[in-house]
Amino acid sequence: MVEYRYDALGRRIQKRSKHHHTGGEHNIIYGWDGNTLAYESNEQITKHYIYEKDSFVPLAQAVYAEEIELHQTPDWADKPYSLQRDPLWKVTKTAKDFKDFWFYHCDHLGTPQEMTDHTG
Repeated sequence: MVEYRYDALGRRIQKRSKHHHTGGEHNIIYGWDGNTLAYESNEQITKHYIYEKDSFVPLAQAVYAEEIELHQTPDWADKPYSLQRDPLWKVTKTAKDFKDFWFYHCDHLGTPQEMTDHTG
């Protein structure tokens, strides 16, 4: 069984599947930057997508060996907003090493034809 979820703009934000023999579940979440797919993440890896400026032409794909870390949005309904209590301002940014980095090779229309790693 496979279940898809979409946001109000019709962009896929989640794919959940359950293997019919083993019962194992697989969950993928998708993040968007406007109308371009910015990342997809499951329990093992996260793929970030990099595009040419102001276009849908892909340039590269960065792969991390871990699930993306998302932050919960606090409920500010019962208390005034405070910058000091906002968890997004308290996050310590740390650079993560890529597991893989892939380059897209596109045709004149911007359609991917090949992918290569750092060795070519």
